[in-house]
Amino acid sequence: MKYSMEEALNRIEKRSKALRSRRLRRNAFGWINASLLLMILLIGAVARRGRVPMPCQAFARYGASIMPAAAGGYVLVGVICFAAAVGLTIACIHYRNRHGR
Repeated sequence: MKYSMEEALNRIEKRSKALRSRRLRRNAFGWINASLLLMILLIGAVARRGRVPMPCQAFARYGASIMPAAAGGYVLVGVICFAAAVGLTIACIHYRNRHGR
C-alpha cells in the first residue's frame, strides 16, 4: 500500500469537503440568479401594466401618491422582493455558519 489508512481517510475527507463546498457554492449562485431573474420579471410585469389614468390632476402634483387601484402591483413586487431578500440573507448566514467564516 502506498499510504497508511489514516492518510487515505484524511484525503477522502478533504476531497469530500471540497466537493461539498463546490456544490453549496453552485446552489447559492443558482438561487441568486433565479431570484434576480424573478425580480426583473416582476418589475417588468408591473411596468407593462402601464399608467392608470388619474381621475383628477391634484394627484399628478404629488409623485409619491399612488392611487389605490394601481398600488396592488407595486405592493406585490415589494412583498416578493422582500421575501426573496430574506431567503437570500438566511442562505448566506447558513453558508457562513457552516463554513466557520
